[in-house]
Amino acid sequence: MPAQSDAFVPARMAIMLLAAITLQPDPDNPRKYCDKEELERLGQDMQRRGVLVPLIIRDVVNMVIDGHRRLAAALMVGIEKLPCIVVPEGTTAAQVKSIQLVTSLTKADLNAYERYCGFTDLKALTPGMTNKGLAAELSVSAPLVSMIFTLDKCIPQAKELAEKGLLNLNEWYRLSKLSPERQAEKLAAKLTGANPKGDSESETVRVTRINCDVPGRKKAKLCIAAENLSLSLAVEIAQDWLREAKKAIEQNISAPSFVKVCRDKSKAS
Repeated sequence: MPAQSDAFVPARMAIMLLAAITLQPDPDNPRKYCDKEELERLGQDMQRRGVLVPLIIRDVVNMVIDGHRRLAAALMVGIEKLPCIVVPEGTTAAQVKSIQLVTSLTKADLNAYERYCGFTDLKALTPGMTNKGLAAELSVSAPLVSMIFTLDKCIPQAKELAEKGLLNLNEWYRLSKLSPERQAEKLAAKLTGANPKGDSESETVRVTRINCDVPGRKKAKLCIAAENLSLSLAVEIAQDWLREAKKAIEQNISAPSFVKVCRDKSKAS
């Protein structure tokens, strides 16, 4: 006979509108990191669209059980009141921790192909919407949207592999820069494990990390890490990074902000 669960089952679902400044973040919240730029985008979306998901709090101390990012975003942009689901007095510490873990663990992000399909559908339903407009509508970064849509530049087989989870965002982004013929060769090689015609030893000898000194730059090192990393792939990665870095310089983006933009892209892969 299964052991009886001690999970919290609410006898009532009281939703109250509470002042944001009276809510207290739980110092033991399992989620430890909140990206400032992501919070700002979330706050702006909450201002525009409203708070679509209530926070969960304990009624005695107004301590947030779930919704720390929404609270931080609201305070950042000046939202004064937030809808909250209140759990009753007497909820145990174990029940609170269970709620926090369940609500965090069940928030699975869409994978890259699911985002591609969703973004494509939304653009189709909104004639004239640009990638920049789509990014603003969904409160995500414009470079990430552009990167996801590079799948449109790939051959049909690439989309089939992406749908099956066999091709990730970084892979189809690199693939999109090649000719259709070269894409087909790369995909065939990926599926069979063979070496594409014309590829040299730099493509066949693979490691997980290249960490070396930079000639002409004292105390400067370059590190590139990836699965099945060949020298030619390392060159592609470095070129991609350099291209994005130059764009960041043109847009007067600081180094820390550039790191966050790159993180946004890698999260979707």
